[in-house]
Amino acid sequence: MNSINGVSTSSLLSVSTTQSSSLITIRNNDNRMKPIAYWRLLISPMSWFHCFQLLYQTQSYCRRKSLIYYLTITSLLFLLASWCTLYWYINSDSGLYLTLLADVSAGRINITDAKHEFTKIFWQTSIKALFIGICFGLIMLCQTCLAAQWRQRLCDQFHRLLFTSSSNGSVLYYSSISTTDDLSTILTNDIRQFTTHMCIALFGSLYFSGFISITSSIIAFSIWIYKQTQGDYIGLVIMFGTFFICTIFITIISNKFNMITAQQSRLKGELRSFLQRIQINSESISFYTSQLVEHKYFKQFQISVHKYNLLASVWYGIVNLPLSMMASLSGLITYVLPAVLFFFIRTPQSQTPTAATKYIGIIAFYGYVFGLMTTLVWITESSLIAVTMGHRIRQVKQRLEYLAKYHRQRLEDEERQQLRVYNNNEFSFENLTVSIPQPIETVVLQRNLNSSIRRNENLLISGTTGCGKTSLFRICAGLWPIQANYLEMPERQQMLFVSQRPYLPIGSLRFQTEFMLNLKSRITTRVNLTYFDIQKLFQLVNMDYLLERYDLDE
Repeated sequence: MNSINGVSTSSLLSVSTTQSSSLITIRNNDNRMKPIAYWRLLISPMSWFHCFQLLYQTQSYCRRKSLIYYLTITSLLFLLASWCTLYWYINSDSGLYLTLLADVSAGRINITDAKHEFTKIFWQTSIKALFIGICFGLIMLCQTCLAAQWRQRLCDQFHRLLFTSSSNGSVLYYSSISTTDDLSTILTNDIRQFTTHMCIALFGSLYFSGFISITSSIIAFSIWIYKQTQGDYIGLVIMFGTFFICTIFITIISNKFNMITAQQSRLKGELRSFLQRIQINSESISFYTSQLVEHKYFKQFQISVHKYNLLASVWYGIVNLPLSMMASLSGLITYVLPAVLFFFIRTPQSQTPTAATKYIGIIAFYGYVFGLMTTLVWITESSLIAVTMGHRIRQVKQRLEYLAKYHRQRLEDEERQQLRVYNNNEFSFENLTVSIPQPIETVVLQRNLNSSIRRNENLLISGTTGCGKTSLFRICAGLWPIQANYLEMPERQQMLFVSQRPYLPIGSLRFQTEFMLNLKSRITTRVNLTYFDIQKLFQLVNMDYLLERYDLDE
């Protein structure tokens, strides 16, 4: 999108202005763009900042929704803190079990006392396990609710940009004719994936915990291990080194997998559009007997989709390789690493029975820390989906915001320069040029047009196809800029443009009759016509038979 001064910021619009006219050009981006380096988005702090900014800038449309939203976030943070605390105590209990068995085997405690101690620890662990299960279930409930609220707030924001950010519908018009953004996919699929995977990455799913709780646990457990082993950091270095190697491996593979998945989604979207075209034009296809031609193109789409489905399946299997490697290393690190650290890393003077008992107590913590690191790798895929979808949604939102700002400023400039003059009793223009905006060269349809008609007068504009009849009314409606000395016309609320295509908004017959009156009425009370008034209106246009076919209020 180019700025009003001509500085290029995207390729959606090209805008240039002069003192007497302005020109807007539609540019369609080439689909063969350089693929995005997804791994850069994943590790970039700015990408995550933009994702959080995208969510933070949304707002609820009523106070009750806003209170529910902040209550959900507060509840999630409280539940996450409770889960981390309980998880710590359960892991501590597992170390107590091993220490208790070591004391029994060394004869430092008799069997009876050990049994009582074990029973006490067992019941404490059972209660903690019950509460941690309840906390985890409530976390899943709250994060699902939060994702739904984020989805609603983002969709509301896009709906406002599309439908209410411009008084004459310019944003809706230009976004619909642009091929750079598939708004239907963004409003249905992309926002859903972004909010869902953002919550999964932050708060977890049914199969693994989220980034917040996992990183908190890793930091707490690592500090505790470091203190318990009297500053022995070699084990932690080995675990973190293994984790980073596996993470780099899976990030590289996931980048290729996501590129294939993006191409797969694009082809599926094109196939859906093709099938919708077939459905809409089925009668014409039958008349033209062109079903064999359409079938040929359908087979080409099908072959391409099948190819990328196969590639996606292969790369999905490759993505699981580092995950399987980390799972196999988990048992090795849990039980072998503490022994290696004790026998080969520690000095002979510190290899005492008391130190060995301490290592037995922290065996579980080594295993849990590495298990949590493995879970971070599982989160990578959801994080990658969240940050890429957030990047795309933010770009589209910025383009829509710029589009709304540009058209507001353009209409204000036209009024200030008196290019567009409002007069409810006259429609006239002088030295008007009708042209089609093009990326490279503007196609001029008509030059030096002049006309003037008063209210209650009729004017027929005729001509061959493509001479600029519809383009003239796009200029009058404010969708295209004015290139003229002036254009004098009634205010937008006092005019009705009848489209070439049959169109009526969804609603009953009564609504169809009254909604334009309510839209154009300057009074605050709604217009309520009687059945007799509506019947007279339908009789004026010879359509009173509709009142016999359909109920007025259905």
